[in-house]
Amino acid sequence: MRAFFAAFPKSDDLHRIESLTREVGAARPSRGIRWVSVENCHVTLRFMGTIDTAEVSALAELTRDVLAQRRPVACTATAMALWPSARRPRVLVLTLDSDGHLEALAERLNTALMGAGFGGPDKPFRAHLTLARLARAKIQLPDEPMSLALEFSRIGLFESVTRPEGAVYRQVFASRAHGGTVR
Repeated sequence: MRAFFAAFPKSDDLHRIESLTREVGAARPSRGIRWVSVENCHVTLRFMGTIDTAEVSALAELTRDVLAQRRPVACTATAMALWPSARRPRVLVLTLDSDGHLEALAERLNTALMGAGFGGPDKPFRAHLTLARLARAKIQLPDEPMSLALEFSRIGLFESVTRPEGAVYRQVFASRAHGGTVR
């Protein structure tokens, strides 16, 4: 299975993300822009690639303490950005500021995985939500500053199933945060 560790925003935050993408143009079909469905918006903490289903229980045991969150992780979406650059955009993202909490979570997860022989991550962690994938498309980003509060409460291992209409993410195992928010 093709798998990744991720944090998903609370369901009421998904509605606000959807409103934001609609403002930028997700409601208008455009060649070269493939919008991520709002229910698929997540922060990838660690891409695992193809793993054997027999490894799932070992991964669950290995990462149980790392993924156990007492509280949701609070973030602020600070900007929309084109990555890798505005001149050659491949993805439209929401950049996130979590006061280092998502970065620390990704680091603890990578340390546990590398200690168990899973190797290092394929690229450095950057806290963001991918909103769209771009293929030779132009998109106008909002000029005004952004400060959209989001909370991530479901953190775990997810399977990515590729379908012609787009990827479907299936929860393999996850923890749910309870109580106050980590700020």
